[in-house]
Amino acid sequence: MDDDDSCGDGLLNFFGPTWEFYLREGQAFNLHTTGFEQDCYDRHFGSGVFSIFDYVVCYAGSVFEFANDWGNNDGLPPLDHAFGGPGIDPLSLLGNYTVGDPDEFEFDLTLGAIALTDEDDAELSLVKTCSHPGEVALAGQPFTCTIVVSNAGPGLPRNVVVSDVLTSTVNPLDYSVGQATFRVNAEEDTHPCDAPTDAGFECAIGTVTVGGAVTISVQILPLKPGQFGNSGSVTTDSVEADDSDNSGNAAVDVFLPVIVDISPGSAINPLNLSKKGVVTVAIISTAEFDATSLAIATACFGDSGDPAQRNCTEEHGTTHVVDADKDKDDDLLFHYSVLETGIDLGDATACLRGTTEDGNGFYGCDAVSPM
Repeated sequence: MDDDDSCGDGLLNFFGPTWEFYLREGQAFNLHTTGFEQDCYDRHFGSGVFSIFDYVVCYAGSVFEFANDWGNNDGLPPLDHAFGGPGIDPLSLLGNYTVGDPDEFEFDLTLGAIALTDEDDAELSLVKTCSHPGEVALAGQPFTCTIVVSNAGPGLPRNVVVSDVLTSTVNPLDYSVGQATFRVNAEEDTHPCDAPTDAGFECAIGTVTVGGAVTISVQILPLKPGQFGNSGSVTTDSVEADDSDNSGNAAVDVFLPVIVDISPGSAINPLNLSKKGVVTVAIISTAEFDATSLAIATACFGDSGDPAQRNCTEEHGTTHVVDADKDKDDDLLFHYSVLETGIDLGDATACLRGTTEDGNGFYGCDAVSPM
């Protein structure tokens, strides 16, 4: 560095550094610099020698350098120069540049293009899952579908777009698709995808870092029971040697929530596990729902925590229609052998789960008091 001492020219002389980066068409990039010029005091810093003569020279200035104000650590004029922008082809920017104030500070640089090797090669993969609270998805409660797009590299993929397709046996008027958002790697901030429709959405996520992932989430609110199929796929303008893992599927069966009453008429629903007894389980009708209209194909009752232990054999071979809750509406009754339900001492809840003849599921739970 030349600090303009005596007959110096005041130029900062150094070479480098070199930056390599992608330049998107139509997007500008900026060269920004800040700094301070060296003052007279800096040359004595750390020398251990600073006489009164040195102080006078630095304070008052040299007979040769009155104009330079040696005693001030003057700031260099800030440089902020933009290259490119909307409508400008990045290749038209290649060449040599001198930017800045020629009387103060100049920056010489060269813009050049680097031939692509593996920078434009990527290996994307997509995993699709759907989840819901509780044992089953229920009508009236949202479930969440998640897409994770990963990139094994070696380069950054361009124009990465995820397409999501939703199919359902439920009428589109009876479900809604929320706003899908995506999150980059472990960042907390989320970004919106395109506006959804009842058939799905698209999400332009830009790129995916090497070794990183982009996570897309969307909530679906079903108002009636039925089957939902959800498939996602990812595309890129970059080169992919293997796109066989660029899609994924997930399915969700939405169940009808029903009101279950175990041992109707009892407040504590006692179950005697030491005797070979039968427990009565009722699906209760409401003003909006007729339990007797359910054409039962299968129904299993028992331990809420272990569905595999439930009893799927109705003790009498068929359901019964009875006003179980004494409200003058008919309800649907099931009977199960207590010892076959998987309910143990300490269990607090038991559940009834089944399907109707049209393929839709139903589900409900009630408290129990095993003894």
